[in-house]
Amino acid sequence: MLICLWSTPLLADTASRDTVPWQQSYASIVALEYRDADERFPYGDGPHQFADLWLPAPAESPVPVVVLIHGGCWLSDYDIAHVRPLATALADSGFAVCAVEYRRVGNVGGGWPGTFADVAN
Repeated sequence: MLICLWSTPLLADTASRDTVPWQQSYASIVALEYRDADERFPYGDGPHQFADLWLPAPAESPVPVVVLIHGGCWLSDYDIAHVRPLATALADSGFAVCAVEYRRVGNVGGGWPGTFADVAN
């Protein structure tokens, strides 16, 4: 099963939409509480080529897995930091979460084709 999450929530009813804080700053997102990943797996030689793994506690086998590829306009200013609170919340809800970091525009090798090759890897 593939589930895609966008930064803007899609809500069915207007009443719920009115209670959601639609505009959140990057600083407010990265300030949320999170726990560090349980493991880090490099997939290349660069400092931005890794995947972090959060496991649910206690980890029962098997568990559903979420592969989380962060957004950030593909720019180096917006890294994996803003998905750590989401990854923590998902792991605390019983999911194993693999969040992928990749080279972005402004990083050595980022942009076309490096960013896309990293995500594919």
